[in-house]
Amino acid sequence: MDSEVEQVAWRFWSLLGEGRAEDAVSLLADDGVYWVGLGGARDERPMVEMKDFFRTATAAVPMSFSKLDALVSGDRVALEVESYADTPGGVYNNHYCFVMTVRDGRIVRVHEYLDTSHAAKVLIPQLRAANTP
Repeated sequence: MDSEVEQVAWRFWSLLGEGRAEDAVSLLADDGVYWVGLGGARDERPMVEMKDFFRTATAAVPMSFSKLDALVSGDRVALEVESYADTPGGVYNNHYCFVMTVRDGRIVRVHEYLDTSHAAKVLIPQLRAANTP
């Protein structure tokens, strides 16, 4: 059976994939931090900013997510996830490793690892066209 940490972390991505951005972002702690490395830059953002990003991004590029694997240690989980979206710029199909920290049922930290080249070619232009923050 999945741990509570894994359930909360996966529920976030599952809800986004269902287009339920408000339900998904309610799982993010306002005082949390989201880290992602894109295009050689490491970007650490307050979770409050990421809530706005996910609201806009989910509407701009509807995407499905599939959980491939998970590894839990204490309040942290490493989720291996695959995404899929059919966009005007082509098919976006990426693999991620999300290292997520969950406390008291809320996600307080995310480190996102992905194929940045594929994201830069397909996803980022779609998000920029939609003025995603």
